[in-house]
Amino acid sequence: MRAVRRVSDCVLVGLAALGGYLLLAQRTFYGVDGWRLVRRVSTGDVRSDMHLLYKPIAHCFALVGESLGLSVYESMVLASAVGTALGVAFLVEAGRQLGLDRRRAVLTAALVGALPGVLFFATVVERHGPFFGFAGATALAAACLAARPGIGRGLWFACACTAAYAAHSTGVLMVAAFLPFAFVLAWRNRGAERPPLAPFVTAAVGTAVGMVAARRLGVMLGTVQNEGDNFAFFLQHAAVHVGQVGQLPACLWNEVLVAFFPASLLWLFARPRDTLLLGSVAGAIAVYGLFSFLILGSFDERGAYALPLAWPLAAAAARGLRVAQIVRAFLAAGLVSVVLVLRHDDRHLDAWDEGLRALSGAREPYLVAAAWDDFEYVFLFQPDARSGSGFYDAFDAHGFPLEMLRGNAALLHAFLGERCASGRVLFVSDRGLETLRQPADPGKAGPAVVEVLEQGFEFERVDAAGFHGFRLNPRS
Repeated sequence: MRAVRRVSDCVLVGLAALGGYLLLAQRTFYGVDGWRLVRRVSTGDVRSDMHLLYKPIAHCFALVGESLGLSVYESMVLASAVGTALGVAFLVEAGRQLGLDRRRAVLTAALVGALPGVLFFATVVERHGPFFGFAGATALAAACLAARPGIGRGLWFACACTAAYAAHSTGVLMVAAFLPFAFVLAWRNRGAERPPLAPFVTAAVGTAVGMVAARRLGVMLGTVQNEGDNFAFFLQHAAVHVGQVGQLPACLWNEVLVAFFPASLLWLFARPRDTLLLGSVAGAIAVYGLFSFLILGSFDERGAYALPLAWPLAAAAARGLRVAQIVRAFLAAGLVSVVLVLRHDDRHLDAWDEGLRALSGAREPYLVAAAWDDFEYVFLFQPDARSGSGFYDAFDAHGFPLEMLRGNAALLHAFLGERCASGRVLFVSDRGLETLRQPADPGKAGPAVVEVLEQGFEFERVDAAGFHGFRLNPRS
């Protein structure tokens, strides 16, 4: 009965978190990656040299979502919400493993789920939402290792952390952040007796082996082409930011203090005389803070690269706070998180949709996508936007070989002509046209995409509400 209650606590907290995330699900893309991810997943492209599991997970959600009547965008937001909620659910049991009572464990997990960085990425299309599910599973493995160190539990941590690494390359940082934290807690459980080192060494070495194996498996399956791209990406950014130490305070403010408020402050009250515990949390902050700085400089990513830090911060705080204080921390975190989500979710492309629908009358608009905003509009407002019939990717066509584009001009005209015959009205935005007119590498299509479109369609200037661009009328 006790085991059933513990499982049900995890399930209920996870479902509550999922409900909250779906209520706040955003209709605005975040950053520069969102539309690129949806564009690739919508075509069934699951390759990635950086993060091995995200696109396959997103693609599975897109397939299931399609059967439920969801767009690819909505399905991928759902993936973020489900992944984060799973992570929060795992943290309930992680708290119990650390010796917290039922109420305190539930509230601590709820606090993590309400922290600004965690909640934000549960409501947008990004890799970090699904990744948090793996981070939560790794936190649970670390807590079990702390509760009863053993080789088997060390291997469990290695497996969980390897899976987290496959979901997002930063998952490997949990070795440096979670294992010292777990070791200190294991020591505290044993009083003056130091816990055995072998299980923790096994966890670290096992994760290193698992990382190599995961990437090699990706190469074998064809989802990874360049094994070293993730490390090369890190070195490229670190080489720039390492000389900009003055940006470090801004980075810590964005990626730690605000992203995990108020847990980013409350951990300091975790048994103040417990120097080792405070030191392990400070070490975790140093690991994620330094990595975030080397990747981002002062650019604000809302704690994206440090999301697993939410667990040691909240877990340490929960050991030194009263239940009523944890409740107040949860409410404060939730309030800040909701405000930040609503401020970001400005739905600026609603004005585009208003304009395009006014111009289309009773018919449906069909935007030829080439610029950032074009793709965001397509995936938000054209639910059938999938490879083949749902949208035309003029951005990719811009980089096609010139002769291939010209040799297939008739096919393009026929494809877009069929969209008109089916009752759609074709448009191209000013931003899209500007993008297509940009020079390209020698031998690439570049501005010739516009020339091919002009051969089959007349460009009629139109402006309505927030949309500015051209209607494409088939030439007779």
